[in-house]
Amino acid sequence: MEEAEYKMEEGRVMGTEFTSKENNHDRQQQGTRKYNSISVKEEGRGVALELHRLLTQPTTTCHKMIRMGGRSCLGAYDGTKMVCLDNDMQMKARQCLVYSFGVGHDFTFDEQVQDLGCEVHSFDHDFDHEIYDYRIGPTAFFHKVRIGPKTGSYSYCDDAAIGTGCDPPIRYQTFTDIRKSLGHERRRVDYLKFDIEGGEWEVLQQLLHCRSTRALLAAASHISIEVHLDAVLHMKTPEEKQNLLTTYLNTVNNLTLLGYHLLSYETNELNPQYEEVDGVQLSLFSEVLLINRNMQNFVLE
Repeated sequence: MEEAEYKMEEGRVMGTEFTSKENNHDRQQQGTRKYNSISVKEEGRGVALELHRLLTQPTTTCHKMIRMGGRSCLGAYDGTKMVCLDNDMQMKARQCLVYSFGVGHDFTFDEQVQDLGCEVHSFDHDFDHEIYDYRIGPTAFFHKVRIGPKTGSYSYCDDAAIGTGCDPPIRYQTFTDIRKSLGHERRRVDYLKFDIEGGEWEVLQQLLHCRSTRALLAAASHISIEVHLDAVLHMKTPEEKQNLLTTYLNTVNNLTLLGYHLLSYETNELNPQYEEVDGVQLSLFSEVLLINRNMQNFVLE
C-alpha cells in the first residue's frame, strides 16, 4: 500500500503535492440537490475533445491518497486502484462498504482495502473462478457472479467447422439484484470499483437511468473505473464513432451532475494504446478515480 500526496499537471496525477486550486463545485452549499440528466449533441471534434478533457484533467484534490492493490511489472502497475482517505470521504473503519466488480484473479486491492476496516464484496465469474472460496479475508467476500444489465446465466458460443462450441455459462446479476441478495438495500456503498472490460458503460448508464440506483451512486464517495474506449475501433463510419463517444460523454456528464469530480487519471502502462478521433488522441485503456464530497446531501429512499 503506497501513500503519497499528489499534484495535477497536464491532466495527470503526478509528483508530490497538489498545487492547483480546489474546484468551486467542491464547496457547494449543503442542502437538497435536484438531478436532471443531460444529453449532449455536439458535432465534429467537440465530443472527442470534451470526453478527453473530462477523463484526463483532474478537477479536485485529495490530501491523503493511497495506491492499493495491483501488481508491478518493471515499474508499471496493473490492477492498482487509488483511494482518498481525507476525513470527509467516509472511508471509516467498521462502517465503509466496498463493492469490487471485476477481479480476474487478482484480489490484492480487495484484501488491502479490507485492511482499512471496510467490508468488501468482490464479484466475478467464469469457469476458472469456481476454485475460489467465498471468504477471502476476515471481512472480504467473493461472489461468483458478474454485474450486468440483466440477471441470468449466459454462454458464449462460436461457430466452427466441426459445429458450434459454447463456453461454460457465466452468471450475471443486475446491481439491484446483487444488493437484494446481500440484504444491502438500505446500506450505502462507499467505494464502487468497476474493472469489467468495457461493460462499465452499459452498467453505469443503467444505474444512472433508475432513480433508486442513481441515489445510491450519489451517496457513494468513490467510483473507480478501468475505462475502455476500444469499442471505437469497431465503428465503421465517423458518425458511428461520434454516436458512441457521445453516449460515453453523456455518462460522464451525468456522473458530474451527481457531484463527482475526477481526482486521478492514469493510462494503462502495460497496454498503452491510442486512437485518434477527430484530431484528438484518445487513450483506449485507462484508470480513473472519481470522488464525491457532497454525498451527505443525498438520502437513500
